[in-house]
Amino acid sequence: GHAAVTGANFHLFEEKLARGGVSQASVTTKPFEAWIDDWYLKGNDWSNLTVSAGGRNFKYKIDLQSQGPIVKHGDDGRSVKSSLGQASAYYSQPFFRAEGWIERNNERVYVKGSAWADHEWSSQIIADTQKGWDWFSLNIETGEKLMLFRVRESDKNHFYSGTWINASGSSQSIAPSSIFMEPIEFARSNDYHTDWIIKIKNLDLNIEVTALNPSSRMDTLYPYWEGPIIFDGSHKGVGYLEMTG
Repeated sequence: GHAAVTGANFHLFEEKLARGGVSQASVTTKPFEAWIDDWYLKGNDWSNLTVSAGGRNFKYKIDLQSQGPIVKHGDDGRSVKSSLGQASAYYSQPFFRAEGWIERNNERVYVKGSAWADHEWSSQIIADTQKGWDWFSLNIETGEKLMLFRVRESDKNHFYSGTWINASGSSQSIAPSSIFMEPIEFARSNDYHTDWIIKIKNLDLNIEVTALNPSSRMDTLYPYWEGPIIFDGSHKGVGYLEMTG
């Protein structure tokens, strides 16, 4: 399990490793609870959840209440990851209202806002020619939402996918050929690109994405970059970026 709290001037994270069957970690479906030691995500179902985790110098507990439907990505939840057909099962709940508290250095602050939860799993790894991925969740200030990713190919012919989500909760897959995602080369942190240009022609979307904190590397057993982002241009809002490789 991984947990983090990120601000413009700090990035705190923690990692836990545990096994089921010895009272260290488990998952149940009805009622839903996934836990590892004292960390947990639980509720009757995905319409109402509570998440709690912490680490050195931070802790949080957030209640999540859904304000819209679950969104299935790809073909009714089958999300293809390569031209060879590697795929995952993938859905999101991007309509959570969040309310709770965050502690940092023993100071507790009460917070509220929006939250986005993803659930994805697969029996396949990415293709041998692929080297990692870049994933975005974007909350547009007018209520629409956008999920985008590219899986990076060795020959630079990257694999793209995305879902446009209307404020009402209806969604549509985005044609890969219409997606343009490129990092801004001079904006780097620990070999991760932290600023991006994203364009989607048929949505008239042309935005520049900036990391809230470029130093949001998760220095865990398998390191990656993950943190909040801000975007501006034809559409404005906030979101989240994950990069592995």
